[in-house]
Amino acid sequence: MINKQKLRLLVQISYLFITLMSAFIDLRWTMSIILISMILGGTYYCGWACPFGTLQELMNKLAKYIKIKQRKIPRYIHKHLKYTRYIILLSITLLTSSIIFSIMSFEPRNSVLELLTGKFPTILSAVTIGVFLLSSLFYERLYCSYFCSEGAKYGLIGSIRAFTIHRDDDNCISCNKCNKACPMNIDVSKCKTLRSAQCINCFECVDACPIENVLSYKLIRFDKRTIVIYFLLMVILIPGFLVKKSVETVSDQTNPSTLPITSADIEITSIDDQDISSTSDSVILSSSSSETLYSDGVYTGVGNGFRGSIYVEVTIENDVIVNVLVTQHQDDRKWYNRAYDTIRSRIIDSQSTDVDLVSGATYTSEGIRDAVANALEKAK
Repeated sequence: MINKQKLRLLVQISYLFITLMSAFIDLRWTMSIILISMILGGTYYCGWACPFGTLQELMNKLAKYIKIKQRKIPRYIHKHLKYTRYIILLSITLLTSSIIFSIMSFEPRNSVLELLTGKFPTILSAVTIGVFLLSSLFYERLYCSYFCSEGAKYGLIGSIRAFTIHRDDDNCISCNKCNKACPMNIDVSKCKTLRSAQCINCFECVDACPIENVLSYKLIRFDKRTIVIYFLLMVILIPGFLVKKSVETVSDQTNPSTLPITSADIEITSIDDQDISSTSDSVILSSSSSETLYSDGVYTGVGNGFRGSIYVEVTIENDVIVNVLVTQHQDDRKWYNRAYDTIRSRIIDSQSTDVDLVSGATYTSEGIRDAVANALEKAK
């Protein structure tokens, strides 16, 4: 029989390598696979694929190897504290304040993804990563249990899973080894059918159980009504997710905020005195009375966002940037919206890509800025 923990460790390390090599070109399909796995079998992503979850687990294995005493948050505290990550999820979903975005820009899970894909996190982000990794020497998956909003979202979806861990109450000897083994502090010994949104499908409880088949992973018994519900979820939710992502890409091209700004709307002073200049990081658009730097037209450019390439179309009329339109991106919608309107306005207002990036959406705004610079290079 295949050792579950060795298999899981192999999958975790493989996923770290895949993330490091930026193998996921199209996030829509990747997320679809994750979504299917959650609906069918629960939150496999957190227990088997999340890079930051893997790093925490490796730190905890190191602690056990060097015999650092392991602790658990007392259950009377845990039963209240476990809702923290859902409060965080609700906050970033409903609120749009700069404070929320600034705080979430230091979120260690995203910071680790940045690091693995070649982007360097800020000092504060690196400190946050370090704090939670050090906490893993004493507490298993502290961040996952109480602070990860992504895990909260996946857990809620995974709570409708078709396959889950079952406990044979008749043969259980109530040794509580399953409870001690669970890194998410779930009271497995009191569950007949484990449907907790905290479960990450690590199967530590199954491996810790001393009685064979008392804990087993299998299909939930369904009646006809439940089967119909799951069928509808699979044939509607997954295609719906893909269509939604496609519509979002199209909506970037039709959003009222992306309507062209005419040259009459842009105030440019002392054009005759402006110099033509450019750097590797920015392009400054300028002209003189006798010649033009750029040809009129619509030019495409590409830059690197947080989750992949960002493509733009830049419209130039009479040496003036009159419109910047993002045609394709893979970044999170909430952070993309925050970056796009601001960085676009700054570029058009200043007629330059030498503009400040958007706090809390640094890599998205950087990707848009660089894509515009790339398009302007083609317009020369």
